[in-house]
Amino acid sequence: LWAGDGNGRLHKFTGVFVGQPAEVTSGGFPAVVEAGMSLSPPVATGDSVYVGSQSGSDAVGGKLHRVNASTGQLFSSPKLAVVESTGIRASVIVDNLTNSVFAFLFNDGTVGDGSNCEPTDPGAGNFDACRVVTRFATGKLTEPELAAETKNPSFLALHPPGKFLYAVGEVNGALGQRAGAVNAY
Repeated sequence: LWAGDGNGRLHKFTGVFVGQPAEVTSGGFPAVVEAGMSLSPPVATGDSVYVGSQSGSDAVGGKLHRVNASTGQLFSSPKLAVVESTGIRASVIVDNLTNSVFAFLFNDGTVGDGSNCEPTDPGAGNFDACRVVTRFATGKLTEPELAAETKNPSFLALHPPGKFLYAVGEVNGALGQRAGAVNAY
């Protein structure tokens, strides 16, 4: 079992479902992923654990991270989110069929996030949008590829064979009432 904390550490637990639950405190664990930054819920697959981080100043946080599940060795993407923003705080989706990792970048209007929610790419791989879905090759944390643009997606799901990515979005409807949309990519 894996848990990310609000101080940038990834914790590994054994014996949770069978045996005596215990935190692993050796062999690189807990792994310091992004000191001082909140982490997204981790997703484990094979020998890798993927976790996103809150965005801090300059080059701190706002990245997708891959941690080796055996050694705690850390691999991080370039900074993806604008400085001092929510960053990548939702669980990623790992698609082993296409060797892709999908991550959500958030801009929710809190301090540092601003209120402009138009998907844009101001360059250098730094996305400034409400929520942007990016795709990475598993095992490699290189520059992201924009997988989809949609207004305020609040839920992502990958079609079981991995052919489609569904995004449920929250939008303003007629007369300013809340409405929703489902997009498939």
